[in-house]
Amino acid sequence: MARHRRRRRRGLGAISALGAAGVVLWTVNLLNGPACAAPRADPQLERSLGFVVKPGSDEEWLAVQVLDHGGPLRSVEVRVDGHWRDLRRRDDGYWVARDGAGDGPFAFRVTDVRAHRRTVDDLDLVPGEVQRTGVFLYGPAPVPSPAPTPAPAAADSQRVAC
Repeated sequence: MARHRRRRRRGLGAISALGAAGVVLWTVNLLNGPACAAPRADPQLERSLGFVVKPGSDEEWLAVQVLDHGGPLRSVEVRVDGHWRDLRRRDDGYWVARDGAGDGPFAFRVTDVRAHRRTVDDLDLVPGEVQRTGVFLYGPAPVPSPAPTPAPAAADSQRVAC
């Protein structure tokens, strides 16, 4: 094992000067296609965003998994008391609010690494069950339905425009 570590350190040393702790810093860039010539097209997904709450979640600890998003996610946020709070991604694919997010209904904002963003409101989540939203991360943003207009008053309906 010690021999393996020495080799690994020697190999990393050839790439970059090792710091005192043996740490090498590097940057990763996402590339488009084999020659990076054209931007990648947005995926065409058959299913809308889905959310699953991890069993064991409650008002004080929330873990949620986002399904059918189509690409790597940069962030998932939950709205608590009118403010957006970042969730932390775990290795198992769940996004966690360590202090919880209350008892719902929930609003989530999902953003991918290419800055596509959608907000999903009014989700009543049940642990272990998939809830589909009707919202897709790619494609045109959903257009909100216009607010209903009140019916004209009786006096307004008798006026004639010239």
